[in-house]
Amino acid sequence: MAARCWTKCLSRSAASLGLKTARALAALRVGGRMQARVEKWRKKCNEGRLTASERAEYEAYIQASTLIGILQAKARRILSQSCLMDARLRQLVRRRANNCCEYCALRQEQEPLPFHIEHVTPRQHGGKDSAENLALACHHCNLHKGTNLSGLDPKTEKLTRLFHPRLDDWTSISQIAAARLSVCPRLAERL
Repeated sequence: MAARCWTKCLSRSAASLGLKTARALAALRVGGRMQARVEKWRKKCNEGRLTASERAEYEAYIQASTLIGILQAKARRILSQSCLMDARLRQLVRRRANNCCEYCALRQEQEPLPFHIEHVTPRQHGGKDSAENLALACHHCNLHKGTNLSGLDPKTEKLTRLFHPRLDDWTSISQIAAARLSVCPRLAERL
């Protein structure tokens, strides 16, 4: 029961683990001295000879190891899904987008903050670190889109799929204007 609760609580946090942190978590091991101590507690517990302080320490260890085990499982999942977004892949995405946000067409030179390499279909929805699933996004569009794949259309109030830079095509300035208003309101004033 407690493990399910921890898993649920940690799901969102674990999804944001970076590769370096995920590798460190996956490699985390208990030292030999601690293993011997835990084995001693386990034997004493089975024999009913744990003192109150040993029981408290043993239970704390079990809770901590459950938490670490859940984090390690999530870290291994992240590592198995990732093909490591290397510098060449990042450069390909930037070059393909011509240093423009693929959602609102804002040029990197017009924005002081660096653009993000964004997952069109987020990892939590099965998206991969492949060139086809990555897009260059200004921080406004990336933070506004988040992990969403759809949203409520403000005019029709119907659930609508969000713009997909690999599937959809901006064919008129009115589409760009509408997208800037709905995806990134702050950019609408730059039209």
